[in-house]
Amino acid sequence: MAKVAPFLLHHATPLPNLKLHTPPRSTSLHARHSTPGLARCATTTTTTVLQDEEPFSLERYMASKAATVNEALDRALPPGHPERLLESMRYSLLAGGKRVRPMLALAACALVGGGEAAAEPVACAVEMVHAMSLVHDDLPCMDDDDLRRGRPTNHVAFSVSTALLAGDALLALAFEHLARGCADRGVPA
Repeated sequence: MAKVAPFLLHHATPLPNLKLHTPPRSTSLHARHSTPGLARCATTTTTTVLQDEEPFSLERYMASKAATVNEALDRALPPGHPERLLESMRYSLLAGGKRVRPMLALAACALVGGGEAAAEPVACAVEMVHAMSLVHDDLPCMDDDDLRRGRPTNHVAFSVSTALLAGDALLALAFEHLARGCADRGVPA
């Protein structure tokens, strides 16, 4: 039997053994003259009722993973020196959002049976690269945006040169965090 993602196990009960429904061969004119080897689909109706007190909610799942990722990002980028650069990096990285990319990294790991802790460095690294792309995209030489998610963009809040360096530093940090984090958790290369 195929592996089932651990997060789905909490939200669904095992289904009974289901057999593949193959419709009887059609003798219609279209069926007799269709290309050999092509499968035809029959319209069937199947209803599966999951007997669970609380069905899976994508919104709830995403919110819980966003909280996990936000905590991990905060730990991945602690305050330090140079203060202004790190403040600029944190400003964009911790600005919030749905955290779809890191949630997908965590879900993909869970889908193949991995633990969330093993995927956390990957999830953080993906979000660091995404934050860098937003910082650089907002620069005057690119889209020249003054607001992102209702807040002043990084170059407006700090300066163009600080925003440029913050984006570059986030990109470099993503690879460092990925390498160190995976090694610390025993994830093989």
